[in-house]
Amino acid sequence: MWKRRKARVLTGERLSDYEFFLREQEKAGNTVKKYMQSLAFLRSHLAGAPITKAALIEWKEELVREYAPPPASVNAMIAAVNSFLNFTEWTDCRVQPLKIQRAIFRREEKELTRSEYARLVKTAEKAGKERLALVLQTITSTGIRVSELQFITMEAVRCGRAVVRCKGKSREVFLPKKLCRCLDAYMREQNRRSGLVFVTKSGKKLD
Repeated sequence: MWKRRKARVLTGERLSDYEFFLREQEKAGNTVKKYMQSLAFLRSHLAGAPITKAALIEWKEELVREYAPPPASVNAMIAAVNSFLNFTEWTDCRVQPLKIQRAIFRREEKELTRSEYARLVKTAEKAGKERLALVLQTITSTGIRVSELQFITMEAVRCGRAVVRCKGKSREVFLPKKLCRCLDAYMREQNRRSGLVFVTKSGKKLD
C-alpha cells in the first residue's frame, strides 16, 4: 500500500493506520502506547522531513548523545521504529540496535550482603513465612532463578542435586547438606514425601 507513495513522511494518518494495525495484531495496550510514543518522538525530531536511513542513524546517535537513556530504552525505541518500517515496507531504512555488553559481574552496591540476607531470612521466619524463608535460602545457596524452583523436588533433596532444564539446555545444581536437611524437615511438616518442594496452596508450582 505504501509503496505507491514516494514521500516517506511520518504523517498522522500513517501513525493512525499503524496503531490500528498493532491493535489488530492484539498487541498489549502498554506495548501499543510505548510504540506510538517512540514514533511521536521520532516525528518531532524529523519535523516534517522524510524518513531516510541517514536521518534515522542521526536520530539514534542524537538519542544516545543528547538524552543518554539506558541502552535498553534506546533499543526499545529502535524496535518500535523498525516495526513501523516493516509495516510501511520501508525496510531499507531499518537501523541496527545498540550493542549491549552483558556485565559478567554485578556492581558491588547491588550485591546482597551476608547481614542483609540473614535479616531477610529471619524476618520471613518471624512472620511465620517458612516457605519464603526456605525459598530465599535455596536461591542464595544454589544460584538458581525463581523460575527454576520447580526443579527442586524431594527426589533432588534426597540425592543432594537437581537437574535444571531451560531452553533446551540442562545443568546440574548441587544442594548443600544443611539446605537439604531444612527442606526435608519442611516437607515432613507438610506431610509430603515426593514431588515439588515449593508449591502453592492449590498444589501448583510456585512461580
